[in-house]
Amino acid sequence: MAGSGGASGLAGASGGMDGGPVDAAPDAPSCASGTHDCSGICVSNVNVATCGTSCAPCTPPANATATCNGSQCGFACNNGFHLCGTACLSDTSPNSCGASCTACPSSANAVATCDSSQCGLVCSNGFHLCGSACLSDSSPNSCGTSCTACPPPSTANATASCNGSACGFTCNAGYHACGSTCASNTSTSSCGTSCTPCPVPANGTATCDGTACGFTCNANYQLCNGACTNIFSRDACGPNCEVCTSQATRCNGTRCCDIGAPDCQ
Repeated sequence: MAGSGGASGLAGASGGMDGGPVDAAPDAPSCASGTHDCSGICVSNVNVATCGTSCAPCTPPANATATCNGSQCGFACNNGFHLCGTACLSDTSPNSCGASCTACPSSANAVATCDSSQCGLVCSNGFHLCGSACLSDSSPNSCGTSCTACPPPSTANATASCNGSACGFTCNAGYHACGSTCASNTSTSSCGTSCTPCPVPANGTATCDGTACGFTCNANYQLCNGACTNIFSRDACGPNCEVCTSQATRCNGTRCCDIGAPDCQ
């Protein structure tokens, strides 16, 4: 009886409860050169999903494709992009034009551009490109689409001007344009803003105050009822334009007086 019990104990020590063998843990696979173990599977060292000895995929930046050299991850910029530091920037961006990593220079009244190889400028509305600057279409120094200054005016009393497309001239203060010349505002030939002469009354001289025409009466004439009349006229005598009604009176240039009177000389 005792021998029978000892055999049973040995069996229990060397096997399972049912007498079978105990399962051993699986061994890690032995991976070939150029591969490594990831969760029991041999994977490539140069695969971007398992680069080097990693089991995590390579993560490229924007506008790039992941690469692996067998030991570490890298990336290659996509077509139309180039490497600037750790980023892939656009070949056509003014901030990284062509293969550059610096921004294109700008200019006043302009926006920087890039054609994928070199920088450029687009001028704002009302400006045009002259060399590396955007100049005003309406400046007499760069009129219209020109990059040369307007010629000096051929007329006196004027300054060169530009209307945005063609050169012209602007008359100086106290002058105004009459055809291709600048005429004086105070001239009786072009009074105010007119280009026609002031009318000249009989026995008078035209005047101009810079705005409107007028006239002054000649010597021995005076203004009466809008006309220049002789100061000795019986119909407009003296400064008061008196009418001498009596045939016995005359005008002495000052007033109507009796003919033959001592004070009527």
